[in-house]
Amino acid sequence: MSVRRRRQGRRDLTVLLLGFALAAHRSELRLLDWTDLEEVEEGLAVEVWRPKVNHEGLLGVPYGSNPATAPSVRSAPGASA
Repeated sequence: MSVRRRRQGRRDLTVLLLGFALAAHRSELRLLDWTDLEEVEEGLAVEVWRPKVNHEGLLGVPYGSNPATAPSVRSAPGASA
């Protein structure tokens, strides 16, 4: 399997887990951009645009304990993706 395919698979899994953690619709996930994600002490803070809900502010996604199933995990200092 090529490096590119593994990265695409990792990206797809991350988006799927993030969508589950946020209870987001596909349309909401599609509109996410890197600027919508912020790493905070507890995990990730995500700004999600929800067209039918008057929602303002960030949604939290806490760090998980299992890297295989957690949408946000702490990476080791200096580690590359």
